[in-house]
Amino acid sequence: MFIIYLQTLSDKSNEFIEAAKARVVQGAGTFPPGIEEQFKLLIERLEHGSPIAEIATFNGLGSNPPVKGKKYASFAYGTSHPFSRGTIHSTSNDPYKFPELDPQVFSEEIDLDMFVEMTKFMRTMADVAPLKDMIVKEHNPGAEVQTDEQIKEWLKQTISTRGVRCTFNAPLRHDRSCSMLPEASGGVVDNELRVYGTKNLRVVDLSIVPLHFAAHAMSTVYALAEMAADIIKGKFPFPEKK
Repeated sequence: MFIIYLQTLSDKSNEFIEAAKARVVQGAGTFPPGIEEQFKLLIERLEHGSPIAEIATFNGLGSNPPVKGKKYASFAYGTSHPFSRGTIHSTSNDPYKFPELDPQVFSEEIDLDMFVEMTKFMRTMADVAPLKDMIVKEHNPGAEVQTDEQIKEWLKQTISTRGVRCTFNAPLRHDRSCSMLPEASGGVVDNELRVYGTKNLRVVDLSIVPLHFAAHAMSTVYALAEMAADIIKGKFPFPEKK
């Protein structure tokens, strides 16, 4: 498992950054609260070389029925810095009823374009020894999928909130939904983890992080939980207000 930079992933990195800047200019004043500021921060991360893609390899077939007696290896990949934004809404006062989710994957074209480049990068990895010497054929997306448009259609059918699997025959993150931000910027909880408009309802999980970071989240969630315990007990050392 490893992470890579946009500049390593594709020679179109500058095009992506300029396209993202143009999107901010185009949508100025029309984005939901806080989104324009988030996009600008994402662009800064891309410009400064923040790792954008995570790639994992594993034995087995990611999708499609396997052929009996064959062995498979798969690449799973995803992005830490998506521009697309989904929605989550409560539909009932029943705490056991799932909320209404719409991840709106690829609602921003730049995400789809970057996933195309990730798919191409996966293929270059499989075309280098020793992997090249071990692979008989590509199972997903398959040799018939070659052009950018074909890859896009395959991605739209394959993508999930957990990433994409590209399998060779030998073939998105649950944060931000309760962001700790000012309420006017689309925030859900304050700096004491308390949900705006409530007296004693707090959120203590990764959903309070407004922007995902280029790393696995486990240690951050542990740290968040420790801090939340101190906040609830009234022992967290907040800076004194001036």
